[in-house]
Amino acid sequence: MLILIITSTNLTFKRGDLHMKLDGQKELTPVIYGDSVIKLLKVKLPAHVRGFHTHWHERMELLLIDRGTLKVQVGDEGFEACEGDLVIVNPECPHAGDAGAKGVEYRAFMFSPGGLGSDNPSSWKYLEPLQSLQNRFLSHIHDEEIKNVLDRIDGEYSRQQKGRALVITGLVYLLLGMLYRSYQDSSRSFLPADDRFKDILDYIAGHYCEALTTEDLGRRFGYNEAYFCRRFRMATGLSPMEYIRILRLEKASAMLKSQDAKITSVALACGFEDPNYFTRRFKELFGSAPSKYRDENAAAALSDLI
Repeated sequence: MLILIITSTNLTFKRGDLHMKLDGQKELTPVIYGDSVIKLLKVKLPAHVRGFHTHWHERMELLLIDRGTLKVQVGDEGFEACEGDLVIVNPECPHAGDAGAKGVEYRAFMFSPGGLGSDNPSSWKYLEPLQSLQNRFLSHIHDEEIKNVLDRIDGEYSRQQKGRALVITGLVYLLLGMLYRSYQDSSRSFLPADDRFKDILDYIAGHYCEALTTEDLGRRFGYNEAYFCRRFRMATGLSPMEYIRILRLEKASAMLKSQDAKITSVALACGFEDPNYFTRRFKELFGSAPSKYRDENAAAALSDLI
């Protein structure tokens, strides 16, 4: 099963924390929960296949590995999750994953902390900080008791018995309680952003079509290159050059939607010297080659006028 990720095309910077991400990575496909607070997907991928490109969403997502391995990037952490491991994706945290050498089978449990809303103060005391990004959990754990709870949620989700939604809600509360007790990540609280870092993003936004390097950016804003790259990844979940590449591709996407320009001209205008490299990266991010993407958007715009 492949999951289609639909993204938007702007950048955002949230003052007051270092949790920045590309709006172009935001998943816009709505999750339909039905009568349950949780959505469960079962995914099977062959070896070395891209499971999901870097994206983020406002819900929580727990990936329970049943077979094989999944190579995961969650924020600034990269690791390989093995059978029985649980990958925890906190709200608004950029993440990506590739199937390992023997493929992977996993279950994705998705829910929104806000969707568990309760007037009970003791419940909201723990739910609201998750939704507002003040609390988060470790990204990679292995816990048989938590796995058993997820297996129970899976069983209730599949059986469609009377009281199913109520039981699942109770199990999700139990799950969150166990995570709070043992796996709260206090070492990665969101840090205040300084003005220099916002200035870096503003500078990149104004000079993305130029030849930018991490050495030049670090020197311009008073950081050594290694520290600059490390801090940038912590803030965005991406390396500086990945961030610049995606920004360039988003600008190219906007140009292809708004004008009938040649692909080579768009590539050069957005900072890509090699049109073939541009085409390959564009298709990787948007799912279509630039020419097809341009034609599809032109056809869609024409149909809107009819």
